Amino acid sequence: MKKILFLFAILFTLQLNAQLIPDKYSAIMEEMWTMNFKEKLKFLDKKFKGNINDPWYYWFKADVYSMKEDDVNARLCYEKAIEVDPKFAAGNGSYARYLVSYVHTDFEKAIELSSKAIELDPKEFNYYLDRADAYLQLKQFNKAIADAQYYLEQEDVMVFAGQLMLINCYIEMDDQEKLKELLMSFEVGQIDFMAGPVMASRIGDYYISYNEPERACGAYRVAAENYELLEGESPAELQKKLANCK
Repeated sequence: MKKILFLFAILFTLQLNAQLIPDKYSAIMEEMWTMNFKEKLKFLDKKFKGNINDPWYYWFKADVYSMKEDDVNARLCYEKAIEVDPKFAAGNGSYARYLVSYVHTDFEKAIELSSKAIELDPKEFNYYLDRADAYLQLKQFNKAIADAQYYLEQEDVMVFAGQLMLINCYIEMDDQEKLKELLMSFEVGQIDFMAGPVMASRIGDYYISYNEPERACGAYRVAAENYELLEGESPAELQKKLANCK
């Protein structure tokens, strides 16, 4: 289960990073995609040879180290990226996201970094979700909700990402009224893949409690598809729930 959650964290992070990386750096990421850990580091050293003051060099290395779960070097590289360019919004924002999504600690620092990223690039709305996530972890729910709602008010954003943040807030707050209102706004099968297998299944359970079996089955199917994508068999409990779906 831990591996599945980790993989979904990677998928979610990549979806957000895709909106942050300029084209010429996206090409570098594509070139590295199939390389192993050591190959990626050598490739980056060669690619940025003579240009080590480019903050993206350290940003890429931080990303590589984070995938290797090398927290010490990942942090050092993020720190170096924003040291060589204090106005590097993506460095601040990605560092914040790393602390929340991978390290699961230093949430106050993540808020500071996200806030700096927002100051530097207020139109990169994903930074608001990063900060909302840190606020959520600190149980500062009103601030988390405010950031998520601001994100949802913008154009061309991943709507379900903002909605998922609100779902998590309402669950943690035990605000069943607002949670039900939000979940009932979705049509059957509208629960997004981004929810991941655990949350999708949990949402299905909420629908059952609302006496909404069709919506529940839609959520359970999303959960099962997520497990299948990751080449993992759905848990027996989920299979039993799906057996009751028509």
